[in-house]
Parts: sequence; structure tokens; C-alpha cells
Amino acid sequence: MCGIAGETVVKGSRALEAPDLFGMIDVIAHRGPDSAGYWQSDNGQTVLMHARTPRVDPHGGSQPMCNETGAIWVTFNGEIYDHRERLEQLRAGGHQLRGRCDTEVIPHLFEDHGPQCFEMLRGDFAFALYDNRERALDLVRDRFGSKPLFYAETADSLVFGSEAKSLFCHPGLDAHIDRNFVLQLLLGVTMPEDSMFEGVRQVRPGHYVKISDKGISEHPY
Repeated sequence: MCGIAGETVVKGSRALEAPDLFGMIDVIAHRGPDSAGYWQSDNGQTVLMHARTPRVDPHGGSQPMCNETGAIWVTFNGEIYDHRERLEQLRAGGHQLRGRCDTEVIPHLFEDHGPQCFEMLRGDFAFALYDNRERALDLVRDRFGSKPLFYAETADSLVFGSEAKSLFCHPGLDAHIDRNFVLQLLLGVTMPEDSMFEGVRQVRPGHYVKISDKGISEHPY
């Protein structure tokens, strides 16, 4: 189990101050107490963070992680079941790989196939992937929703995290119980994208949420 969190600006051109966001990953450090890392885009408008519990390639799997060109960055929670075979295929296809971590499969597959690669992944996972070429962020969740991924909008950005409490460490968000959700919960009719907090949603299983200059959109894969 690992923890992921971050923010991307969706309105205007505000540059993020990465240290101001570290509380978002610190509060879920129990998910990955062995190490922590962050990456900020060169335009200063996107920050990815990660708290790690290494299971595969302890020394070569630090995150956030990128492809060989630095164009694609990912912060990942979960496991890719067939990563060994995928890594061999990527090497055979000419990709330069750092090690044997399952996370490394993702940015290289995305480099080759774009969002279509999400359907190729076999595992349980939740991750955020940033494409420097398109200035776009994808939030992706596995088919069964076994790994959590929450997100919410602030006045000018979108924040995400493995746990809802991570989002409330952002200065632009406050926690308020969604009374409608509580009622739906009592009636047994909650939807997979709902959460118990106002304004906080979950990425639906088998879907990805794209955030770009075109807005915020949700897609099945």
C-alpha cells in the first residue's frame, strides 16, 4: 500500500508552492512510511506526491517516476500483476528502463499508446499521470475500485489524494458532511463516485478523469 496526492491548476496561471502541499502527503504517511517524494511540472502548475511502501524493486522504484524523456510522470498506488512481462516487452521495443518496478510500466506504455494503455493494465491500482506534452493530468482507478482515489475542486485548481483527509490539508478546502450522502447510505443507494464530504468525489472504478485546458472530463476505459 502506498499513498498519492497532488494538485493541478485548472484556472489562471498560479504557480504552486510545493512545500505548502506537503501536509497532503504527510497526513497519509501511514500508507507509505518508508519514503516520500514529489515532482513539480516546469510551469509550476502541477505537483505530484508519493508516500511509499516498497514491495518491488526497493532501490529502483522511487516515485514520482517518469519515462526516459521526462515527458510522462506518474505517482502510483497498487500493483501491476504482469509487470515483468510488460517490462521485457518495453525493453524489446527500445525503451530505456531504470529497474524492475511495476510502476515503470505505466509512463512507457502511455508514451506508446496514450490513454488506451489504461485498458492494457492488469492489477489493482490508483494513480495520477501527468503528460508534459499536453499539459494534462489523468486520474486513473482500477476496474474494481480496490484502491481509493478522491478529488475535489478548489477556487482555481483540482486536488487529489488516496484519502479524503488528504484533500482537507489543502488551504482551499474545508470538510463538510454531505447530508444527502448520509441519507443515501442509510437507504443503501450510494453511487461509486460519491463520498461523505460535500464537493469531494471518487474516481469511478474502470474510469479516468482528465484535467486539461479543455476542462475536467470523465471517461471509461
